[in-house]
Amino acid sequence: MAVLWDKSLVPWHDASNAPYTGAKAYFFDVGTTTPQITYTDAALSIPHDHPVVALANGWFPPVFLPDQSSHRLRILDGDDNTLWDVDNISVPTTTPPEIPDSETPTEQLFQTGDLKIRWSTTAPTGWVRVNGRTIGSAASGASERANADCEDLFLFLWNNDSSLAVSGGRGGTATGGRERARVPCREVRVAASSSHATSGSTPSSSARKRSASVTKASRWSRQSTPRGPVAS
Repeated sequence: MAVLWDKSLVPWHDASNAPYTGAKAYFFDVGTTTPQITYTDAALSIPHDHPVVALANGWFPPVFLPDQSSHRLRILDGDDNTLWDVDNISVPTTTPPEIPDSETPTEQLFQTGDLKIRWSTTAPTGWVRVNGRTIGSAASGASERANADCEDLFLFLWNNDSSLAVSGGRGGTATGGRERARVPCREVRVAASSSHATSGSTPSSSARKRSASVTKASRWSRQSTPRGPVAS
């Protein structure tokens, strides 16, 4: 693959704004004065003369270089005065990065209960607003989100926040059949679910009917099993 030299087709002017007519660009192997081949076409099939001479308007013609190569560049004006002499210049690659064969490690994904900040009035998929309202199953009547996908966040909050307020009383386990649970107020939003609950009391299916109150703010809480980075 080829890369167009970034000084090609660019006007070169001196301090008085006169074009560098007849300027010369020498391309060498790194650390040497051994000429390096440059090309007039992207197929790298037609070599340039060495040096490459600027046009009358001070523009160098198209100069193509092999990608991922390196060179030394020396530029002289029409009177052979050195304008530039720079070594170890790397040509960027045109090869796209390889896509990993394996899945993204779980630890690099958002997890239930993670927070993120986002300027928006609606929650991205898989997230709920931390806005003082409630979450729970469809049967819970939750005011923020009433859906079974909120169960993991409810369980996460139950097992990790001993001060979690539950309507009708928290009780000793998450299986008490409470209608709603209130999440402490945060000026944020958090992720709401995970593939498994954290250690602690084992909740029953009735927990799916409960809801947790989420506080008002610009942050989100993750609510479901990690599915990779969530678009903002």
